[in-house]
Amino acid sequence: MLSLGDAHIFRAAPGTAPVHSGGESRRGELIRNRDRYLRYSAIAVAVFLLVVLGIRLAPWNEWLELVLLVVTVVPVVYTVIPLTGYWRHLSTLPH
Repeated sequence: MLSLGDAHIFRAAPGTAPVHSGGESRRGELIRNRDRYLRYSAIAVAVFLLVVLGIRLAPWNEWLELVLLVVTVVPVVYTVIPLTGYWRHLSTLPH
């Protein structure tokens, strides 16, 4: 491997598939990540909504409700924000 700044040159056996040879491989990577975070986001939002529904239906301790809301909203934030980023990046890539 030869590196100069941000450019890296790798040596591989003939017939080896390139790691990132252009926009198409970047698009594929973004699609895979978008699909993965779509699943994560759907699960996180579903759990959050179930907790909110449970809090609305049953009288619980206020502190327990707060802890449950915080614990379930954090995964929503950390999955939905990357998902929107992947969608935005995919929309800006040339077709």
